[in-house]
Amino acid sequence: MKKHFKKQTILFLIVGYFLFGGLYPAHAASCLAFQPLEGTVNKQEVGAGEYTVVSIWDERGPVRLNADNSFSTVISTQRPQKISLIDAQKRMKALAVVVPGFTREIVFDARSTAMAVLLYDSEVFTQSQQVVALLARMEKSPGFQDLVAYLRKNMAGSSLESLSRKEEYSVLVANCQKEIFGEDQKKIMNSLQDAEKELEKVMR
Repeated sequence: MKKHFKKQTILFLIVGYFLFGGLYPAHAASCLAFQPLEGTVNKQEVGAGEYTVVSIWDERGPVRLNADNSFSTVISTQRPQKISLIDAQKRMKALAVVVPGFTREIVFDARSTAMAVLLYDSEVFTQSQQVVALLARMEKSPGFQDLVAYLRKNMAGSSLESLSRKEEYSVLVANCQKEIFGEDQKKIMNSLQDAEKELEKVMR
């Protein structure tokens, strides 16, 4: 039982590290405040199956979906963050950005996942208004719309890690990075593969 708990705890930390781009310093943990967050999963886009929602701030651990595909989790009120949707095989299926003070409800779908993938750099997760402005800029980007369309077509039949290995996905992400941020950020092409390798290690 202790071994299982240890593995589960390590899994949460690794997923959290990937989603955040880094964990908070230990001295900051005592200053955190939390709030509930409601959401749903669009299974027409994500695909059918059993899923859990992971927020590193929810002490219950992974949260199962309700019968109507809704869920309730816990987030930090301190700064923008990400939450993930994990399938029964422990694969990442979707992501979502949560901005305290702005996000009222989350829908896991192709759009939420595209936004979260593009906002991988922890340096942008500092000010809520800054992140909201970036998300608004994404909505106007032709490259972003192409990435969303690609995910809508492909994410139901594959994990996000598997999609990230495909050339078309990598090209779409790279184009979005250039359009939105004005630079070539190749790290995004490797981040999901690295996270998957770490998850595989702790699940053995």
